[in-house]
Amino acid sequence: MKIQKTVKIKIGKLSKNKQIILNNLLSKNTKAINFCLQKAKEGQIISHSLVYKDLRKLNIPATVIHGCRAKSIEIIKSYKKRKGKKTFPKLQNSCIRYDNQVIKLRKTDNKLYEYFISLLYEAGVKGKSNNRIELPLIVNSEYQKEIIQKIGRDYKLGSTELIKKNDSYFVCISYSKEVAIPSPDGSFSPIAVDVGINNLAVSVTQSKVTFYSGKKMNWKNEFYRRQKDRLQKNFALQEIKRLKGRQTRYNNSYIHNIAKRIVEQAKQEEKPVVILEDLKYIRETTKVTKKQRVKHHSWIFRRLQNAIEHKANWVGIPVVYIDPSYSSQICSKCGGKNKRNKHVYKCENCGYESNADYNAARNLQHIFKAKCFGEQASINNASNEIKPEPKAEKDDIVGKFQEQKERRDILWETNR
Repeated sequence: MKIQKTVKIKIGKLSKNKQIILNNLLSKNTKAINFCLQKAKEGQIISHSLVYKDLRKLNIPATVIHGCRAKSIEIIKSYKKRKGKKTFPKLQNSCIRYDNQVIKLRKTDNKLYEYFISLLYEAGVKGKSNNRIELPLIVNSEYQKEIIQKIGRDYKLGSTELIKKNDSYFVCISYSKEVAIPSPDGSFSPIAVDVGINNLAVSVTQSKVTFYSGKKMNWKNEFYRRQKDRLQKNFALQEIKRLKGRQTRYNNSYIHNIAKRIVEQAKQEEKPVVILEDLKYIRETTKVTKKQRVKHHSWIFRRLQNAIEHKANWVGIPVVYIDPSYSSQICSKCGGKNKRNKHVYKCENCGYESNADYNAARNLQHIFKAKCFGEQASINNASNEIKPEPKAEKDDIVGKFQEQKERRDILWETNR
């Protein structure tokens, strides 16, 4: 199975001449994409033969033309999927996409910039090879340096995109590798992950439970929402856009930290398999109150599950999605059916009491085991082994925050 990742690297200080070249190329790229979009608006199919000759007049490389056509097709597909009122897309700026055949990464003895990337900036002329531009890369972290060193050896170079943000330029380099992912069976150790709003995730193995609280993220998103409402009243559109970018980056960082910790936990098990809930229609089928509507529709469960799946597959761990029906209502010990009371689950049959999210995650493990052994996909006593409760842990992000709060409380009590 081919797994792909992307690394974003900032381009170093450029001369005015190189900045002019890149700005002109970005402007032509946007013009080319809008040309393809206009053809689609007129009802024509954006084929190679339809747009290539016209776009060639812009004096841009053939690989950029192919990237413009592919990008316009992606935009049209996204436009057709949108619901409600929608205006036909037209870009103000864009990123340039290059094929892996024309990208050149090289290491130098330069003390300021160790790595350079070479890109095409205009159409080639027969007998001449002065249509390339050398761009220095700012590789500060060991993580980025390790990736660049492995590209071409352990990783296969993919497409590359050139982006301009404010006055800075970036390259997004994609790379991939072939991973052998086994088909899970009953001999695998399931790591069940129950996702939610108050607890973003609860990961359960046979010996360990970790709670990843969502309180800090919920508070932060509510803060951003109120700030955007305030700015909306003053028509501060640029500030709203900037704030939205900060919120997205914060959420992505938080999500990827949780996904990384879950995969690290899975790697400690022998023959691990990650069990996730199939929540495809959860927003359409779940009824919530008016107060909970904003929080429910801004729930980022799918992004979290995608991050877990991608990181797990990258290290060869299989991921299985199962139907979570009634997993939060059934006792993971005796199989009795009861309704949860907010965050607590208490069984009326056997008296078992635990955190509701933990109980649901245990049920996901039982469903997976039942399917592996050819049983009916339900929860019953036969598949539930009575084991001692594992010690629950909290993720470090929330734990550090709680430690600081406790220290402040102790100091306040002492000084009082």
